[in-house]
Amino acid sequence: MKKIDENRGVSRLVCCAVAMPLVLLVTVGGMPDRVAQAEDQAAAKPAEDPAEDPREVHRRQRIKEKATLWEQHFTNMLYGDLELLRAVCGDLPRESRRAIATSGEQAARDVALQMAELPMGGRRAEPEPDAEKSPDNPVALLSAALTKSVAEHAGSEQAAAFAEQLARRDDRRKAAMIHEIVAVLDSELVLTASQREEIERSLREQWNDSMAIALQGTQSINGIRVFSGLPGACVSPHLTKAQRQRFVPQPDANRQQREAWQHRAWMMTVNMLNNGPPTGRDPWWFE
Repeated sequence: MKKIDENRGVSRLVCCAVAMPLVLLVTVGGMPDRVAQAEDQAAAKPAEDPAEDPREVHRRQRIKEKATLWEQHFTNMLYGDLELLRAVCGDLPRESRRAIATSGEQAARDVALQMAELPMGGRRAEPEPDAEKSPDNPVALLSAALTKSVAEHAGSEQAAAFAEQLARRDDRRKAAMIHEIVAVLDSELVLTASQREEIERSLREQWNDSMAIALQGTQSINGIRVFSGLPGACVSPHLTKAQRQRFVPQPDANRQQREAWQHRAWMMTVNMLNNGPPTGRDPWWFE
């Protein structure tokens, strides 16, 4: 009997030792599970960013919306350039044309984002080494990216021939804009034939993208009609005294105004290039 009691005592001790952790877990209420769950929730919850205010969120959303709109324009320009490339280079290997078209679409997205950021202050977030350096022309960036891709996937000779065609097109477009600017001036100042020629030559020599906004005609600032973006040095020396009294060039502008003019001029250029029917995505480039 004594031996049986001893065995029972040992069994009770073993049962208590095994049950003790279970009792502790039950009395604590499953705390380890709740702690793990809390840790998982904390890890899943994004850390609060003090700079993430509603105005910044709204600004980024607006940039995204504008970039989507601009992407349609630049993609349409890209498909037109691809057709020009096919006319210049002829047939291309399947791998080459797919790589060129794909990189071109990415470039269209990049320049669309740049155009969307310009009027929304997107470039102010990053310090610029040269405070007077102007943003790059998105139209020129798209052409440069496509030309670089042609050089990588088709060859340097094809890229050079393609770049030459793009340069000729840009020269023709610039000449057309200069001719139209002189026509706007003529409607205001009644120029002579020699004056028109001299002003055209001066504009060609000192051309800047922002001059294109002069195509919009004169604007009234404080009751004075001025030619926005058009420097007086290109026009005034070729006018008579009476004409100079009627011609008021845009006053010297600060950097923010110059960038605003450039942005408007680029918008006009993009709209000009998209004036025709859309080219469309030719499957030949992506097959």
